[in-house]
Amino acid sequence: MPARYSRKKYTGGVGLTRGVGLTRGVGLIEIILALALLSTIVVLVFGARWTVGDLFLNNARTISAINIANFKLVGVLDGRILNEQGTAPFDILNSLTTKPFTRCEYTIDSESVWRTGWRSVSTTSMTLLMSNLEIAGKYGKDCGGQPKRFLDTGFALSETVNLGFPAVSVDVSKDYVFTSLRPTQESDPDVAVVSLTPPHTLSFLNAGDGINKIDVSENYAFAAQHSSSSQLVIIDVSDVSSMRIVATTTLPGVAGSRPEAVSIFYFDSMVYVGTKRTAGREFHIFDVSNPEFPRWLGSREVNHNINDIAVKEGFAFLATSGNIRDLIVLDVRDPANIIQSAAIDLPGNEDGRSIHVAGNSIFLGRHKSVAPGRDELQVLGYRINPDDGSLEINLLGSAPTGADVQSIAYAGGFIFAATSNAQKVTQIFELNRGGRPIQTAERDFPTSATGIDFENDMFAVTSGQSLYLFKQE
Repeated sequence: MPARYSRKKYTGGVGLTRGVGLTRGVGLIEIILALALLSTIVVLVFGARWTVGDLFLNNARTISAINIANFKLVGVLDGRILNEQGTAPFDILNSLTTKPFTRCEYTIDSESVWRTGWRSVSTTSMTLLMSNLEIAGKYGKDCGGQPKRFLDTGFALSETVNLGFPAVSVDVSKDYVFTSLRPTQESDPDVAVVSLTPPHTLSFLNAGDGINKIDVSENYAFAAQHSSSSQLVIIDVSDVSSMRIVATTTLPGVAGSRPEAVSIFYFDSMVYVGTKRTAGREFHIFDVSNPEFPRWLGSREVNHNINDIAVKEGFAFLATSGNIRDLIVLDVRDPANIIQSAAIDLPGNEDGRSIHVAGNSIFLGRHKSVAPGRDELQVLGYRINPDDGSLEINLLGSAPTGADVQSIAYAGGFIFAATSNAQKVTQIFELNRGGRPIQTAERDFPTSATGIDFENDMFAVTSGQSLYLFKQE
């Protein structure tokens, strides 16, 4: 995973930066000191599963250090920093603030303060970017891009691609944009692939009945099909110029008037599929470790439309049509025995429409509110109780969009919302330190947006029959 982010400020102290090698003049003991301080931070924030070694993944992170207030240090012992005579221990105070950067990364804003003598105090402030390649692999490397700062003047429309058919959802993977389509007749395609180098429509695929949502993981695309009998479609996209369907399967025990799949999510060789409220069970799990032979593992009755799905750490986060259950969280660690872990009722009766989970933050988009105080964009935090594995959720902040939030994405401290607002079709929010979203930019299109995704230093929006590509300047 390439190096992406760095910010540092020194007032004397140990700092971490990103680069290709160690800073000139840095000694081994100083590196050990930097590692020791960082180890403390890492353990405090992430627990025993995280180690300093994560910073060296793919040579993307290099640790450097400087002398602290010109005071030569030679070692670390039992949490105390010693000078070269082995005396003058002094205390360290760390102030830590964590924030998700992508699905697979965190940033840690750290400020350390310590005594270097009887009256001398040194401080250092730094931002650390922490990666987890294990999580990245489970998401099929679909982690997010490299955002800078999205002010209204900080990005521009670079390309508009006419797809020729109404677009429903979008997923950017590597150098390609995959869009699901809503055909108007049987011969129309259901999937379009747009190449980014240069942007142009590369290929189409007719899957049969229209695709409501698509999620791409490396060489395969997993699609929620608008069909009453083959709701899950798996497509080999290893050759994007010649895609082919390798499997279709039916959701068992689903009937009624609306049995079509409307939402889908890939995580760790599993695919999670949701339907609208129907006879039978609306939530299903498939093992796709062999994508050509998907294996159904279990299901659960939710009794609501499952409009969108996000999965992390053994939990499925569902944006639903429940008036008092906008957000439903299922414990899916045992697919044969899926249980409800939490259900959140937000102000008003507006349904959950879209969802994205990054770090310990939940970004929930809702349908347009009908009264003040019922914001359409909600930011929540969650915590897994280490004693019993239960989930604790709290509201961090919210913001109005004035419209349905049809799709939502998050990367680098920014929330990207595709909405039905006629004047603000795409809205971008910056997440402040307290977790509250602050709108920083907006863009308008002729019709409502249906999908949005961020990757590769750009974000893609589907609206009507068009795909809009925005680049950072």
